[in-house]
Amino acid sequence: GAVPLEVVADIRLGSGPAQIDRLDRQRNVTIDVELGNRDLGAVVAEANKLPALKGLPPGISRPPSGDAERMAEFFGSFGSAMLIGGLLTSTVLSLLVIPVVFTYVEDLLLLLKRLAGCLHRANHGVATAGS
Repeated sequence: GAVPLEVVADIRLGSGPAQIDRLDRQRNVTIDVELGNRDLGAVVAEANKLPALKGLPPGISRPPSGDAERMAEFFGSFGSAMLIGGLLTSTVLSLLVIPVVFTYVEDLLLLLKRLAGCLHRANHGVATAGS
């Protein structure tokens, strides 16, 4: 169930460091979260459902960082690798299979030409014998 914030954190007003952190020339706020035994994907999905993160004002973004950034990079790279692997596999199979198919088609055409020649000779022989 829901746990009040006061139970797990000390909340008080105070002054912090007098500096603004920047990342790529933009103001940066970092929030560190201990996952415990939960997986990162579930925690990120839960955080994305929070009302405060759904309606961010213009100019405010929430790019992934840390483990979430590495996970996004990994899955992007993995998808690219799978796509390239599939294309290479289909190319190699095409190079191996298409010549075989053409060989069978050429053999079939040669057989049909021979059959046509036999039929032509048989029909031509019958026609000359009857005249």
